[in-house]
Amino acid sequence: MFSQTITFKYGEFDLNNKYEDFLNEEPRELSIGQTNYYKIIRFVSIPNREIRNEIESKGISFLEYLSENSYIVSIPNNFLKSNLDSFSITHVQDIPKILRFDPAIFESPIPLWADINDKIKLEIILMKNFDSNLFLKYLDD
Repeated sequence: MFSQTITFKYGEFDLNNKYEDFLNEEPRELSIGQTNYYKIIRFVSIPNREIRNEIESKGISFLEYLSENSYIVSIPNNFLKSNLDSFSITHVQDIPKILRFDPAIFESPIPLWADINDKIKLEIILMKNFDSNLFLKYLDD
């Protein structure tokens, strides 16, 4: 299997879910009424503005550049995956936990700034295009 190592601010991880694997993935149930799901897409080379615009016109949002021609993207739930066939994509995979959690939350002892009496201060950062009202409703329920 062809894997690709991606470097980011807290370390590195391997992309090992090829584009063809993504095409064959079963749709999964999304939580809290999400209309999009999030993936890492790696291209053979960084797509130019024209290609990015074409991909975005199909409904995908580029949220963040990682490294090694890879982006975090938001994909609509009803997206037809084969719409990406002509864009020289090598890998599409879930965002690993190492990218979703700041290593500071695993520090022990708990940092002083986060220790408030018998409670822990926790900061949650949502994806750029995630509907914060959905998240707040989820917390209320």
